Amino acid sequence: MSYEFRSLPANSASSMNGPMAGMQKLALVAVVLLPIFVLFKRVPAEAAVGMTVLIALFVAIRRQDFSWLAQGWVYAAAALSVILLALSPFSVNPANSALSAVLALRWPVFAAALIWLFSRQPNTLVWFERAMLAVIVFIVLDTFLQYVIGRDVFGHAPSSSFRLTGPFDHPMVGTFTDRVWFIGLAVVWFAALRWRELWALLAIAGMSAIGALFLFLTGER
Repeated sequence: MSYEFRSLPANSASSMNGPMAGMQKLALVAVVLLPIFVLFKRVPAEAAVGMTVLIALFVAIRRQDFSWLAQGWVYAAAALSVILLALSPFSVNPANSALSAVLALRWPVFAAALIWLFSRQPNTLVWFERAMLAVIVFIVLDTFLQYVIGRDVFGHAPSSSFRLTGPFDHPMVGTFTDRVWFIGLAVVWFAALRWRELWALLAIAGMSAIGALFLFLTGER
């Protein structure tokens, strides 16, 4: 199934192409900057995700095409949100539980929106991957710096003798990096594969060794 929106009728395309193109570019910028926003407070990253979701839904409503959401995994995520919403009255804090259940649906919609954006602008995927790799490299170097001198570039000190924080306020640098490490591995693998497969294997082995050492130094197991 195609993830792209249907073409607009000829009589409406001229009136919507400009605004739609501008909104799509705004969503693309938000997606590319998302890995960088993650380094700072949660608000910028959440704003980038929310903006992408709202733009994708707005375009879908204007063009009356929700085919990009017609995927089994999106339905499954929606069903899970409905179940959590139905169970929220039985929680300790029903209001917060209900809100969390509704907001959880933004993640599958965001994932579907990414597929739509990347299918329309493949170069954006390349820039997103490069941005993510750059963030991973920065986090690793920043955390190593904190391990050596006791402070990172932002002045953060380790939370304890055994837990590093890197550029974050809390000791989450290991778990966060572990979640996105495979994106970096994929970028390095395909980049090195353009030269020789042996180089790609060596690059992956070296990056895996660095990752294991990094995770060990952070104090997270």
